Amino acid sequence: MNQWIGNLNWYFYPEFIYHVTHERLVYPELGIPGDDRIVLRAMPKVIRALEVMAKELSDGRPFIVGEDVTMADYFLLPTLFAFALTPEGHQTLPMFPAIVAWDNRMDAWPEVVRFNAKLPPRAPIEHAREWVHHHRPAA
Repeated sequence: MNQWIGNLNWYFYPEFIYHVTHERLVYPELGIPGDDRIVLRAMPKVIRALEVMAKELSDGRPFIVGEDVTMADYFLLPTLFAFALTPEGHQTLPMFPAIVAWDNRMDAWPEVVRFNAKLPPRAPIEHAREWVHHHRPAA
């Protein structure tokens, strides 16, 4: 579980969120142009991360670490949710059926259903205007 949380923190989150989701969704929702070069540079790393996750799930286990949901699954879920909202997510995720099946299981998990029911509608993240200066890699 700790290894997967580390994978998320070091490999998934920066590429999926900072380099793809921010450029495709967060910044454009604020009127800040996304940078295609950042996304293009991130996508090989995103695909590699998805390949590793798919390999872990290829033995038919229902969750990332085994038979039971763990904190690793909960850590991965919002990152993959946000990535799925991007054009790259729409195009890439269907190539990984084991991940799609995992995501469907997680979305049906009672705690996730209750949590999602309480979420407000998506809206621009106003304080993300500063992220352009702190989270955006050089193009």
